[in-house]
Amino acid sequence: MRLQVLLLATGLLILYDHFTQVTAQAPSAPENFQLFPVSSTSLMGNWTASPSATNYAVYCKETSGSTNNTTSVTNQTSVYITNLKPFTSYTCYVKATSNNEEGDASNNSTSTTNEAGTCKS
Repeated sequence: MRLQVLLLATGLLILYDHFTQVTAQAPSAPENFQLFPVSSTSLMGNWTASPSATNYAVYCKETSGSTNNTTSVTNQTSVYITNLKPFTSYTCYVKATSNNEEGDASNNSTSTTNEAGTCKS
């Protein structure tokens, strides 16, 4: 807040408050989110960057589940999601963040971890 002084031609002195409120704007949703199996306990996700994002939060849940149980935060446009169950389907999405503001969610992507003891290249 700044106190402004205005001196009119009539000699009248007016004091008034002037302030500018700056609000942070949430970044746009990341685009083209894709999820791929890496092993029996991990998936890899990648997406197109959101221009004003400083970080990304990736949310995953078992496709048959109702609550998010895996969250990863990164400043990159890809992430390895680890410590998952073998041969289980997961649905994930990503949100961009900037200045403590979280943007809209990307598209959902679904993938299944590999069976235990197998690798997929």
